[in-house]
Amino acid sequence: MATTEKETAGALDTDLIQLDAFLRSDKAPPECMMLSDLDGFLTGIAVGPEFILPSEWLPVVWGEEAATFANETQARIVLAAIMGHYNQILRQIGECAPQPIIWRTNDGTTIASDWAKASPMPSPCVQTYGSSLPRQRPPCC
Repeated sequence: MATTEKETAGALDTDLIQLDAFLRSDKAPPECMMLSDLDGFLTGIAVGPEFILPSEWLPVVWGEEAATFANETQARIVLAAIMGHYNQILRQIGECAPQPIIWRTNDGTTIASDWAKASPMPSPCVQTYGSSLPRQRPPCC
């Protein structure tokens, strides 16, 4: 089973561990994002040029089907974990200290492609602006 680099370092908090367990469970829609995908997706939303309401992006997290929860408590825990992680990403960006959640296989291979693919920002920017995008990094990165 693959782990996240933060799990390996012991930095994954309880809410994210519970969220990861839900996303991997049979209660989650089969096409929902996994934790690394979700982290990349939320990071892309957080750094985007416009604020996007959670009601607009949350269905994308679940994929083609809506999530089904065992009860109201589970729904609150999962949704609070997602929103808490989104707010944590906003704080990290504000502090110029992003900490992406990326996967590491049992043999130590780092897999960041799902994180990068899940981000909604790169594709539209590149398609719209192409090579005219600035080549320098933002000041915090």
